[in-house]
Amino acid sequence: FARELPAFTSAGAEYEAGGLRAMRHCADLVAKPDHSSTEIGRCVKYPADFSPLLRATITALSYDPRRFATQVSLSESFDRS
Repeated sequence: FARELPAFTSAGAEYEAGGLRAMRHCADLVAKPDHSSTEIGRCVKYPADFSPLLRATITALSYDPRRFATQVSLSESFDRS
């Protein structure tokens, strides 16, 4: 990637520095039994026009720390795979 797509590699480094760290933080937040933290709202995002049922479904799925752990694992192993 570094040789063929330097911009992609640069974007990956930025993602590693910010996005991946944010996902790890979200995994830690949703692993806690109390989901009242205002920070957790930044972890679960969806368009404003989603129906209440769709929002509730996405939120329920997103509060599974395994979701974030899987995203982190995928991101960390992307270059190797």
